Amino acid sequence: MVLRIPLEFQKLESYDYMEEVLRSKSHLWSLPHCHLPPTHFPKNFKGKILYIQRDIRAVAVSAYNMFSNLPFLKPYMEKHGFHDRDAFACNLFEGKNLYGCPASFDKAWMKFFAQNPSIDVLFLKFEGMFCP
Repeated sequence: MVLRIPLEFQKLESYDYMEEVLRSKSHLWSLPHCHLPPTHFPKNFKGKILYIQRDIRAVAVSAYNMFSNLPFLKPYMEKHGFHDRDAFACNLFEGKNLYGCPASFDKAWMKFFAQNPSIDVLFLKFEGMFCP
């Protein structure tokens, strides 16, 4: 089994790889995802974007579990002493996480989409998709 590095940890070629994967699909839906900042996104993108925003508390729990279970992120967790969700969450809420603050990340994307109105994007709240 080949362990691929997540797209957000790759160089800018990650979007080329994503487009290659999409072109190779014969079915209607193929939804690659990434956590790159908008500064890395091509302004001439021709596809459709589904931007899913999450509650910061849910991001903290999900990210803690992911970071704790991926071998290449374990040194990061150990270096910063993140042995429980509370310590990890406090760090995330203060914007000191590897990705920075989720609220700032969302604001940067909203600004990017406002400045690039030709990009076709649908905004959803993750928690709102599953609640009546």
